[in-house]
Amino acid sequence: DTPADFLAYMGPTTWGSASPKPTEELAKMSPEELVAFLKDWKPKGEWRSPTPGGLGAALGALVEANPDKYAQEVERFMDAHMDPTYIRHVLGGFCRAVEKDKILPYPLVFNLCQWVVRQPITIQGRNVPKGLRKDFEIDVDWHPTRREITRLVEKVFDDKMLLPFELREVAWSIIEPLTRDPEPDLDYEQKYGGTNSDPF
Repeated sequence: DTPADFLAYMGPTTWGSASPKPTEELAKMSPEELVAFLKDWKPKGEWRSPTPGGLGAALGALVEANPDKYAQEVERFMDAHMDPTYIRHVLGGFCRAVEKDKILPYPLVFNLCQWVVRQPITIQGRNVPKGLRKDFEIDVDWHPTRREITRLVEKVFDDKMLLPFELREVAWSIIEPLTRDPEPDLDYEQKYGGTNSDPF
């Protein structure tokens, strides 16, 4: 039997936790239907039942496979009622597309990044549903999403990704707030940083 404290297992969609719908089913939804499903679906919090992290991973795979299509829909995700777990995975999908040398519609993707960095990092009244592990099956604040933005920005700055020079001010409007992020603090950097820690 699988021990109750063993968090990761190979599910039908992703390593980690399960999605209530596989990527193939999400792909059949219209953007309106997809966003409505993300907002309405609630996890049960039972062992090996679907989680926001699992649904987010399926969503990220969808974005990775179709970055141009979903870049056109980013404004739908710029909603205070959207779980940050899903937005992080959307950005993760864009990031993996870049890793495959896909040139993104940068102004659209940057719009989503700008929206995220304008949000207060701590989400007032944010509660972790019973049975879910914070920062594994669900994000409790915007820190994980901001880290995903940092990863994305680092990758699109590669010359081969052809980031237009005229987007420099927009890019800086995303980077500058991240330089003021309280994480990682000095104690963390001294303990885990060292010579392997660059500005990104």
